Amino acid sequence: MPESLKRGLLSGSVWVLLGKGLTAGSSLGIHALLSRLLTAEEFGVYFKTYNLVILAALVAQLGLQQTVVRLVAESMGTGRTARARASVSAVYRYALFGVAATAALLALGPGGWLVGGLLNAPLLVMSMGGVAAWTTVLSYQVITSETFRGFKDLRLASLFGGVITGLLVFLSLLGLWLLQRSTSLNDVIWIAAGAGLISLLLALRMLRGKLLRLERGGALRGDELWPIAVPLWINGVLTQLLTQADIWILTAVVGNEQIAIYGAAAFMVAFVSQPLILVN
Repeated sequence: MPESLKRGLLSGSVWVLLGKGLTAGSSLGIHALLSRLLTAEEFGVYFKTYNLVILAALVAQLGLQQTVVRLVAESMGTGRTARARASVSAVYRYALFGVAATAALLALGPGGWLVGGLLNAPLLVMSMGGVAAWTTVLSYQVITSETFRGFKDLRLASLFGGVITGLLVFLSLLGLWLLQRSTSLNDVIWIAAGAGLISLLLALRMLRGKLLRLERGGALRGDELWPIAVPLWINGVLTQLLTQADIWILTAVVGNEQIAIYGAAAFMVAFVSQPLILVN
C-alpha cells in the first residue's frame, strides 16, 4: 500500500473517531440539560420531535445525500472535475424541491394534524414552523457533509456532520441552565435550527472554495442521478421508520412522560454501545 494512502487512511480514521466521540459526548450533555430545562411532558415530546425531524429530513433529501458521495468520488477519481462540480450543483438543485415540499407540509395544515392527532403532541402544534426550519437546515447539512465525504475530506465531513451543531446546542443550553433561565420546547427547537444554520453556512463557505477550484462546463443527466438516488431514498426512509418504530408504537399506548423516561433509557443504551461503534 502506498505510504500516502496509509497516511490518508490514518488521518481520515482519526477525524471520524474524533467526530463520533464529540458528537456522542455533546448528545449526552444535551439530553442531560434538557432533562433539567424541560418538563417531563416536554422532554417526551422532544424525543418525538427529534425523530420526526430525522425522518422528515430523510424524506426531503430524496436519497441525494448518499448519491452525491458516489457521483463526486467517481468523478474525481476518474479526473472529471467538471462533472464533479456539475454533480454537486445538480444535487443541491434537485434537493430544493424535496426540502421545500417537506417543509411546507410540516409548517402548514398537515404537520399540525400529524403532531396534534396522530403523534399525541399538542404542545408541538404551535412550533411546526420551527420544526420545518430545523428539517430544512438538517437536510442541507447532511447533503453538505456527504459532499465533503465524496471529496474524501473526512475532516470537514466529520466537523460539519454534527460536531459543530452539537457543540453549539450544548453550549447554548448550558448557558441557559447556568443563568437559570426558563426555556420551552419551542426555544429548544429554534436553538437546534439556529445552531444547524450556523454550521451549514460555515460548511457552504468551505464547499464553495472547493468548487471554485474545479473546472466548469460539466453536465449531469437526470438518468445518471435518479437510478442511484431513488433506491437509496426508499431504503433509507424504510430503515429509519423501522428504527423509530418503538417511539411511534409507544405514542399510541403511553403518555409523553413515560416516553421521556423510555427515550432517556434508550439513549443511554445507545451511548454505552458507542465505544464499539468508534472502534469499528
